[in-house]
Amino acid sequence: MKHYKRYRCLWALIATLCVAACSMEMSLPPSPVDKDLVLLSTGDCRFSGDGGNGVISYLWAGEGVLDLEVETTRSWITITDATTYGRIEFVVDANETMGVRTGTILLKMHEKVLEKVFVTQEKMEPWIPNIVSGEYLGTTDAPVPHYRFLLSDKGLDNDGNLQADATYYQLNVYAQDPPADASMMLPRGTYKLDLQDSCAAGTVSFASSSYAQTDASGALLHERRFESLSLVVKEGSLVMEALDTEGVWHHVAYQGSYSLTDRSDSGNSDGVLSTLTEDCVVACEDWVVELEYYGDYYDNGLSNWYLKMMPENGTGEAIQVDFFVNDFGFEADFCGTYTATQASDVMTFFPGVCVNDYYMGSWYVTLKDGEISDPKAPLASGSEMTILQNSETGTYTIRIQALDDAEEPHRIEVDWTGTLQVKSMI
Repeated sequence: MKHYKRYRCLWALIATLCVAACSMEMSLPPSPVDKDLVLLSTGDCRFSGDGGNGVISYLWAGEGVLDLEVETTRSWITITDATTYGRIEFVVDANETMGVRTGTILLKMHEKVLEKVFVTQEKMEPWIPNIVSGEYLGTTDAPVPHYRFLLSDKGLDNDGNLQADATYYQLNVYAQDPPADASMMLPRGTYKLDLQDSCAAGTVSFASSSYAQTDASGALLHERRFESLSLVVKEGSLVMEALDTEGVWHHVAYQGSYSLTDRSDSGNSDGVLSTLTEDCVVACEDWVVELEYYGDYYDNGLSNWYLKMMPENGTGEAIQVDFFVNDFGFEADFCGTYTATQASDVMTFFPGVCVNDYYMGSWYVTLKDGEISDPKAPLASGSEMTILQNSETGTYTIRIQALDDAEEPHRIEVDWTGTLQVKSMI
């Protein structure tokens, strides 16, 4: 950013006045400087991670007219006023990186650098949550111990809802070991973001970890996922450094004890979520089938669609499938065969999981008045779904060959043909 200004040589004018006033045998003292432009303020400015305002004071000691040009070498340093002789005002933005950063303000005339002012800014101070709350889920929905928790300043209200004017970091973490004691605290170690959501030990889920803030009514202002994240767990501390999908760095540090709720037996005694006892062919003659387009809902670069297959009156057996297609856009071709897998990719769908009584991903359920009354079985990894368009009739055929999560899986079969209601949710 460039700013220009022109000033007469006041130093020369002052010298002329001195000569006129002192006509006795007195000689002018030598110039106290050997530079044309003299910095009266420090040439090395330091700022905290919060940023702030700065001022550069100078004196023009050269000959002729000062034609000053002020430039910054960094976008986070902004010149706000360079029109007043002898004073340059600037602003340093808050440091949203995880390290110390430096920049330079150049004072130039006719492309010649007259002076440099160096700006150093410390890294951001960590945000300190007041509350750590969540669940230890055991291996009910993952091959390794699974922990899901919130780091927040206010936590949730008594009904489990978001509070007003609050900040939340939701993390889903997969560890090597179960909790060491009844507190259900996360085992010590370093956990890294897994963009593929492999559920491997030592990873943090990409799809179900996020940063969010609420407004004065408790509604979401925004929710962002992460591009990179490191969580270091030590005795009595949690430290997270992360970059979100908007390019903002987050530094969160919690000191103290906490206790998670043990939900490791939320499924059957062996950790299985399915309640099926035999294979089933789902009757779907009276179903209404809706397909909803959500765009890049999970911020993972994939085009997300959500399939809802249910009775018209909202009561009875139903299917929900959360899947990714090849191309973006509401007009994209969503026909093809999809496979259930934990690794998010095109032509795949999310297997069903249950987190804190919330049924996420793909499920075979019973509804009552549009709400889940009986979560019969998740559509587990290895399940398949095929969507076909019948060009002659304009109808669609959806076939699902699914497996539940039992040790000896039960089969779930759906074969439906009819009019598909397609709508965009963005």
